[in-house]
Amino acid sequence: MEDVYGPNFSEYPDDPAVWARVIGEGRTRRVYGIGSSDLQYLMTGTCSSSAWSAPSQAEYQRSQEEAQVMQTRMVDLEAKVQEERNLLVSRFEEERDLLATRLDDERKAREELQKQLQDFMKNWRPPSN
Repeated sequence: MEDVYGPNFSEYPDDPAVWARVIGEGRTRRVYGIGSSDLQYLMTGTCSSSAWSAPSQAEYQRSQEEAQVMQTRMVDLEAKVQEERNLLVSRFEEERDLLATRLDDERKAREELQKQLQDFMKNWRPPSN
């Protein structure tokens, strides 16, 4: 790499031709320093596996469109979740207010009953025989 690019070769991408010269033509061992990359890819820029190939422009465009659709769905779902959350909070607040009103009414009724009982006891006279 230094012979081709000079002393500061770290700024340049891996050069397959240089790596091919380092390991020797026709050798199939691992090239250390660049991980477990496909040697044919490193030497020729094409993948040795027939199962893998670079996506075509149409496939890339389709994947971008699918990603956009998923993004839109995610935004819609987040909006629905927020709407449901707001509805639940609203229902919870209504229930809380209703319970507070009922408790207040029960407290007032209990106080009134206690007052009536006290008044009754003040005015009550045991029967005389």
